[in-house]
Amino acid sequence: MEHINSSTLTGKMKQLFLPLLMMIIFTNAYTQGPPPPEDEDPDAPLDGGITLLVAAGIGYGIKKACTSRRDKESR
Repeated sequence: MEHINSSTLTGKMKQLFLPLLMMIIFTNAYTQGPPPPEDEDPDAPLDGGITLLVAAGIGYGIKKACTSRRDKESR
């Protein structure tokens, strides 16, 4: 079996360090998305979701009122 010299191992680690470092840096840079356009409003739109929630609440309230009225009439 061949003995590995520690200086040879250190030299190989130095040869691999820079390419690995560059791969990590460039991979990280490419995984980021492009910056948002400056002319757009960064806030989230609230109109669609709130409108649906209000409509669902009104519909649920009407349903509860109708069932409550039906229960009172049946007694």
